[in-house]
Amino acid sequence: MSTQALSFSRGLKVQIRVIYGIMVRDLMLRYGRDNLGFLWVFIEPMLLCIGVLIIYSVLRGDEHGVAVVALTLSGYMPLTLWRHLTNNAVNLYRRSTSVLYHRFITLYDMFFARMIMEFAGSTCAFLVIYLTLLSFGLTEPIRDPGLLIAGWFFLGLYGLSVAIIFAAMTEYWEVAEKFMGPFQYLTVPLSGAFFLVD
Repeated sequence: MSTQALSFSRGLKVQIRVIYGIMVRDLMLRYGRDNLGFLWVFIEPMLLCIGVLIIYSVLRGDEHGVAVVALTLSGYMPLTLWRHLTNNAVNLYRRSTSVLYHRFITLYDMFFARMIMEFAGSTCAFLVIYLTLLSFGLTEPIRDPGLLIAGWFFLGLYGLSVAIIFAAMTEYWEVAEKFMGPFQYLTVPLSGAFFLVD
């Protein structure tokens, strides 16, 4: 192994440990060690989705031949992912400046630690809800898992790109925080989330 490859490998290991450490720190600060602790990372989006599923199931039976459970799960969980990624970018650096005291921690480490945590939490919530609904026969198996995984990761990448813009904007302009909510809601109808696709 060349010197450059060895140096890159060592640096990568350090950065992975740094990001992991920041994630653990954030989990402890946000959720503490009591009760369910870090499980709230995926319980919170799961509870929101279950609530919406129940409400839509009671109000509507099916939508144009599509079971409302499948329609809600496939529409609301991506929206939850989008909102969790972008919401947690607001004032992200301002809340975490104390960790910059450590030599190996950079602004990118703080950003990616938070985004990985939110992405993993929403992904776990989706999987738990989907597998539970599937086991009770309330939804059908996914027909093309590869397409679902690709779409989920592309949505995560899109959320990540918007989040890094808002993370930077909220550091420069305090008023930028006020634009996050309207921006999120205005992009939902433009994204095609309310269009039924065959």
